[in-house]
Amino acid sequence: MKKVILFLALVISIVSANRISAQSIEELYESGRKAFYEDKFDEANDYFMKILVLDSDNFDNCYFKGLVYEINFDYENAIKQYSSALEFNDGCSECFKARGRVYEKMENYDQAISDYKNAIKYNDTDSDSFFKLASIYQDKNQYGFAVEYYSDYINMNPENDIAYYNRGLCYVELAQNDKAAVDFEKAIQIDGIWEKTLRPVIESIGY
Repeated sequence: MKKVILFLALVISIVSANRISAQSIEELYESGRKAFYEDKFDEANDYFMKILVLDSDNFDNCYFKGLVYEINFDYENAIKQYSSALEFNDGCSECFKARGRVYEKMENYDQAISDYKNAIKYNDTDSDSFFKLASIYQDKNQYGFAVEYYSDYINMNPENDIAYYNRGLCYVELAQNDKAAVDFEKAIQIDGIWEKTLRPVIESIGY
């Protein structure tokens, strides 16, 4: 995917931009994001620049600047802006999740885990962060923790076949084949596309 080029040096007038309302900032970001994923990069750049010229003097400016940097793969600046947003609101679950997401992209998994846990601390219904934690622990071969967080996620999203599949894989690694078979069967029940893949696995583990 082509990266949006942020021509910061071309910005001349920023006074009026610094007075954009929180709602307007969100609208600018969503418009830019839409253009970005439609490969309209010049249009996206125009929207994003209106956000990046804002002063980092309040929560909304910092948070949305973080989103803009993140979508442009500028992860260092994204982290700086999310961290600044957290200075304005240290209990912002979305900020912790966003920063954790960036750390995960940078393969800084320990810091990502810390941020996702804080996201859950301030919003224990944030199922995305539970799934992210489970996935990271699974990749780190810490299957007990992965099962714990997949289970929390499944409690909130009981019809997610991928979560059952992933938890089943963790159970296999933990030599809990009976539980793995139950999860694989559930994945098949939710979406029959798993039948061809998982039926041989279920049989191979003795169920």
